[in-house]
Amino acid sequence: MKYRIYKLFTWLLSLLPFCLISGLSHFFAFIMYGIIRYRRAVVEEHIRTCFADKTRQEQKEFVKGFYYHLLYVLLSSPKLLSLPKEVLKSKHLKVKGMELFVDLQAKGHKHFIILMGHCGNWELFSAGQVYFDELGLRQEQLYRPLKNKAFDKVQKEMRTHYGSITTPKANIGRRMLQQIRDKESEGTVFAFLTDQTPSPRHVGLWANFLNRETPFLDGAERLAKKFDLPVLYLDITRERDAVYQGEIKLISAEPTAEEEHYITMTYVKLLEETIKRSPSDWLWSHKRWKFSKVD
Repeated sequence: MKYRIYKLFTWLLSLLPFCLISGLSHFFAFIMYGIIRYRRAVVEEHIRTCFADKTRQEQKEFVKGFYYHLLYVLLSSPKLLSLPKEVLKSKHLKVKGMELFVDLQAKGHKHFIILMGHCGNWELFSAGQVYFDELGLRQEQLYRPLKNKAFDKVQKEMRTHYGSITTPKANIGRRMLQQIRDKESEGTVFAFLTDQTPSPRHVGLWANFLNRETPFLDGAERLAKKFDLPVLYLDITRERDAVYQGEIKLISAEPTAEEEHYITMTYVKLLEETIKRSPSDWLWSHKRWKFSKVD
């Protein structure tokens, strides 16, 4: 029953025009920011610390912009269930730099790792399969299963609507090995959203990120080195509501030749550049700095 309710609600949202979604986002952002104050102290503290060089008014605008953007992402993501591929590519999701995959394929590479952060509409980029189809590649997204099984099922349906695959984070090593050993398998692009806080025992390295000492996972780098998979970064720009520009950037074509932490540190630098370009578009409500290096 829960699944059917979530499915119906998601389907109804998918039918809304983008102009109405924008209006609803403004309304609910006002509720979350001014009345419910959803994690407002967390968001304000993060932005105040990370953008200490900005004025109080600028910081406040970043905070308000974040709440609007968060609501817009949540309400517009179900459009993945209704947009024709041609419309998605021509109007809403534009990606450049795909020739990097072509060049790497020409050099004999079949599988890849792409790193990204919770910037722009990260759910919309689940539809990246519409671009990988042209290259004979399958997009495989890592995800953390939700405790709510019914909503988890609906979310997976959205993320796989255009043909991509979802794999639980705990299974990614086994899944990579399976794909690489299977000589008949299609090429795979393993997509990692790796900007969230690791548990203390899973910290790969500490980096100066947005003016704060920040723990990062290095699992993607270790897997890249283990299986010799080229690593790329997806830079995301929100040009305006419902229009996002992605740009593929190469981090390393030969991960086994790189120094330790080079791949992760390059990712951290690129992610920071993405966030600084449009501060409100990152997921500031996530408790990114739960513990310090000295804890």
